[in-house]
Parts: sequence; structure tokens; C-alpha cells
Amino acid sequence: MGNNLINAQGLLGKEVVALKDGSYLGKVQSIGIDPGEKKVIGVFIKLKGILSGKIFVPFSGIQAFGDHGITLKEDFDTENTAKGMEEKEILEMPVITINGTMLGKVDSFAFDKSNGAITEYILTEGLVRDTLKGKGLLRGESVSRIGKDVIIVAKEVDASNLEQVEMDYIDSEDDLGPEVVRLNVETEDTLREFKEEIKDTQESIEQNIEAGKSAAERGWQQTLQKVKKITEEWTEVIKQQADRVGGEAKELWSDAQAATHKQLEKINQVKEKWQDKLASIQHKKQDEFSEQLMDEIKDKTVNSPLYDDGGNPIILPGQIINNVIVKKAMEKGKLHQLFVLAATRDVEDQIEKIEK
Repeated sequence: MGNNLINAQGLLGKEVVALKDGSYLGKVQSIGIDPGEKKVIGVFIKLKGILSGKIFVPFSGIQAFGDHGITLKEDFDTENTAKGMEEKEILEMPVITINGTMLGKVDSFAFDKSNGAITEYILTEGLVRDTLKGKGLLRGESVSRIGKDVIIVAKEVDASNLEQVEMDYIDSEDDLGPEVVRLNVETEDTLREFKEEIKDTQESIEQNIEAGKSAAERGWQQTLQKVKKITEEWTEVIKQQADRVGGEAKELWSDAQAATHKQLEKINQVKEKWQDKLASIQHKKQDEFSEQLMDEIKDKTVNSPLYDDGGNPIILPGQIINNVIVKKAMEKGKLHQLFVLAATRDVEDQIEKIEK
């Protein structure tokens, strides 16, 4: 990786300092992307303090990307930031060919610090896992489009265009990837960070593989862990903060506490509904699925792609489950996995609601 390139993965969790007054604003939560231009346009910062929200800092407001943090220009006004700007996250996004073959998922990417152009994508899983036995590098010019749910490469690009990752991207003791970065920064008591902190480590994923679980089932188990962690951690945060609030603010905090408990109950209700549903079909053969049962997943969407045994997509992230997709999943023997993916997305949607 060249000296002018920034590894986006390494920015997550870094502290942000305003040169204007020397104040610490918070930490980098995610990277702002312009899909059409395929470039980085800024960073989203989780502001310090409880329930303090986040702001977007455009590329033009950044003074420097340092080894230990990011500095903002002296003339940058933190009061006039684009707080409502939509986030576009490409980490973990599938990268597919025009034929629907998944080359891998985005583990990280590098961009030019002079103009924000994304020059390299680091991929894992998919064909990368099979051909390069680890991580593969895809050049920025090979990408045709950054879509809503997947990244599509140019029509002439295939697995032969993937390169072995150089040492700059290999995890070291000081740079162990986004999960470890997030786990080692000072915990901000917000649901967004709880969600990031409870991502499974590579070790636990490998253990799941050893146990013979499908990718869909692993995703479902991760989501169940998220619900458990969010419920425990956020309940504790509310309790701790309630003890600190007094006077007129006490009543307002009680209202917020009640609303949050209601949202947590909704998450767990949806989770339990799907747990019962998945348990009921676990040992059923596909031809025993009734029309009424299959109606349970129609019009639902998924977060992860589902492929047949030949590597052909049955459904991609964001697609709506319809009769055609259900029929295809049944023909390929993947109906159980489709149910698991629908359940996972439904519960994840509830988690996103409470984060907002």
C-alpha cells in the first residue's frame, strides 16, 4: 500500500481532535462514501458523552489522518455539520460479478488521502477464500458500481483479477481489524457501539464452521447474541444513568427509560417468534412446508446472499422474497436457509429501530 493511501479499516475507533480549540470531539464510527464517485467524502464521528449523537465531517474539514487520530482544520465549524447525512457502509458488503458470482466481501479498503478516491478493496470469503486462502486485493478500477446492497465489478473482471494481499494489510499485534479496534477503544454507552462490539471474532466463526453450521445459521446465532448483549448492556446503562439524574430531568429520563424498555421488549418478542418458527421447521422436509408457512417469509428481505451449491445466487441482500425466490430455494434445497435469513433480517430491523 502506497504512502499516499489510507487503510479505512484502521480509521475506525480513532480519536478526532478539533485544532480550533484543542477539544476532543469523539471517535470515528464509520466512513462516508459517495457510491457514484466511488470515493471517500468524509467520516462520521460518534460524539463523546452519553446519547450525544454523531456528526459528519467532510473530507475538506480534515487536516490530517494521523497514526493515533484525526485532526480537523482550525477553520472547520463543528456546529454546522451535515448531521442528517445518510451513511453508506461498504465494509462487509458482497462483491459480485455480473454473472452473480461472489468474489468476496469487503474486509477493508484503501483510499487516496489527497482526493478520497478508493483505490483498493480487500476481500475475504467467497472465491477469495477458495483461491487465495485468505484475503485478496481488488483494484479500484475493477469496480463498476457500488450499489445499495452489493458492489458490482466490471464485466471483464473475474477471480483472476484478485491479487495476494501485501503485508501492509496483514493483521499485526497493533492492527487486528475492526472488531478489535472497536473493542479496545473506550466504550461509549450507546447502542451503536454495543452492536459493533458484539460481532463474532474470527475464532468463534471458525468454531461455528467446525460445528457444521451454515452461513445463514451463523448469522442467526450472531443476531441472537446481539439481542442478548443489547438487552443486558442497555438495561444496565439506563439504570446507571437514572441514578445520576435528579430534579426536573428525572421525569424526562423516566419517559425515555420506559420508551427504551418498550423497544427492547419488541426486539425480544420478534426474536422469540422466529425462534419458535425455526424450531418448528428444523426437522421438516421441504415438501412438508405448507403454503401458509411459506407465506411467513414472503415480502421479507435478507441481509446476506444465499447461493446454491454451484455458487449461483438464489437471493441477494435487499431483494424481496417472492414466489419465484421461494420456488428457486426449494428446487435447490435451500428453503430452510431462506427462512433463517428472513428471520435474521427481521430481528436486525428491530435492532436498527432502537438504535435510531
